[in-house]
Amino acid sequence: MVDLAFIGNNTLITRQQNDKLLTVLKKYIHVYENISLHIGASSASDRTVLPTILENSLAQGLTVYYSDEEKGVSVKVSEVYDLSIKRFRYAEKSYPSVFEKNRRMIESARVLIAVPREEREQKNSETWMAIRYAKNQKKAVIIIYPDGRATKWPVKTTM
Repeated sequence: MVDLAFIGNNTLITRQQNDKLLTVLKKYIHVYENISLHIGASSASDRTVLPTILENSLAQGLTVYYSDEEKGVSVKVSEVYDLSIKRFRYAEKSYPSVFEKNRRMIESARVLIAVPREEREQKNSETWMAIRYAKNQKKAVIIIYPDGRATKWPVKTTM
C-alpha cells in the first residue's frame, strides 16, 4: 500500500486536471494495488475529487482532514456519503489551521499530488506552499497543471 496526499485549490479543477488525476491514481493502483488517500474536505477541488474517488473505489484507505479555519466551507464526508457500503478504512482528522492540516497530510503520505490553479508558482498560494513543504520534506511530488500536463519531482520528467 502507498499513501498519497491530495492538495487541491480553492477553485474547481479543470477537466484536464481531473482526467490526469484519474490516470495517475490508476497507475498507482496498478503498481501498488492498494492506495490510501489523504485529502482535505474544504476546497472546491477537494469536493470535486472526493465523489470520483468514492464512486470508482480508487482508494482502499481514506483519511479526510479538516481545519478549524475552514469550518464554514468544509463538507462532512461521513454525513454526505454512505461510507458503510465501501470497503476501505476511513478516518477524519482536524487541525487548527489550513497550514497545519496540509503539513499533516504531507507528513502522512509518501507522495503529494497537487492541482494548482495557476501554472507559475505563487508565493502566497496554499497549494504552492504545500508543494514547497513536500519538497523540503523530500516527498515525491506530482503537480497536475490546469492544461493537464503533469510533472514529477524529484525526477523532472513530464508524465
